[in-house]
Amino acid sequence: MSPEEFAAINGRQAWANWRTIPRCLSGNVPDRRLLVVDLGCGAGDSTAVLAFWCPAGSRVIGYELSAPLAAVASRRRYRHRTGATVDTAIIVQGVGGELRDAAGRPLAAGSVDLVHSSGLVGHHLTRSTVGPLVQELARVVSRGGHAFLDVGPTLGDGELTACMREAGFQRLCRKRSFRFDPTGEVVFVHGAAEAPGAPERVQLVYGDLLSQPVEGIVNAWNRNVLPWWLLLPQGVSGAIKRAAGTAPFRELVAKGAIPLGGAVHTGAGCLPFRALIHVAAIDLTWRASAQSIADSVTSAMRLAERLGLSSVALPVLGSGSGGYPADEALGLILDTLERLDSPVRAVVVRHLPGGPG
Repeated sequence: MSPEEFAAINGRQAWANWRTIPRCLSGNVPDRRLLVVDLGCGAGDSTAVLAFWCPAGSRVIGYELSAPLAAVASRRRYRHRTGATVDTAIIVQGVGGELRDAAGRPLAAGSVDLVHSSGLVGHHLTRSTVGPLVQELARVVSRGGHAFLDVGPTLGDGELTACMREAGFQRLCRKRSFRFDPTGEVVFVHGAAEAPGAPERVQLVYGDLLSQPVEGIVNAWNRNVLPWWLLLPQGVSGAIKRAAGTAPFRELVAKGAIPLGGAVHTGAGCLPFRALIHVAAIDLTWRASAQSIADSVTSAMRLAERLGLSSVALPVLGSGSGGYPADEALGLILDTLERLDSPVRAVVVRHLPGGPG
């Protein structure tokens, strides 16, 4: 691809970088000189944003597999918002092996403060191919250092988060160029954010919702306007009904209609929990939206607080009969939980194939 062709198709990404990168930096990175790595820097558009917004005195290394694009990036002048020239190096290299400096030497372990990618990880890599990059990030990023990695059609938020967690990173948040941007960048920190031995306030696990060691679980329900015995619950609701029995659903009748995005609680029947929290994540046409998912999470957590629960487990709301893409729903749920900062520990459970529900 020629630099001209790249520029023609990269306009939207270049615009998004000026909005997303500052949002990722704000409140996450220390105000000191940083060593910054820009993966898949292309013609230098994202490198220019990083150079402009990172703390004064920072150094940026851009990596680009295409030599013609790297040549364009190398000819650019990169300036900080103060007007100072930023020390920048552009290296022709892909992201499948050790990251090397301009002299061809591997970057030192723990030497990088921030790694950034846009239009690369979530757009060209998959869960089966991202592993070498993740392991290299675990090697070069310092403890407490950050990675801003894009998500997209080939690797979504949930899959990327799972891979990064396995390598010792914790997800902090996801920033988008606009509210409903389906892509955006996920902010990770290398190392534990909590005190040693303390449970994470928000966890993502793969497995069975009903086997989580929590005090309450969230049931992906509906507006509760139809008699429960007329419905044939599927997925999470079906698994809960089979394990809990009909008592919670009979109790649910007395709760009346649930506002879209609202939550009510019942007993747990035969399940070993203190409560079931039923949320109306889908509307009367059985469809979920970003708003109904976020509101359902908020309502469930606030209700858990009022009930005095210390922990709850949530499924990926809206992604079953609600028809919302599972990975996007997962990202919305994690973002909402992180913004809420609830004292209740939340465990988000992504269904393990072969398990119930």
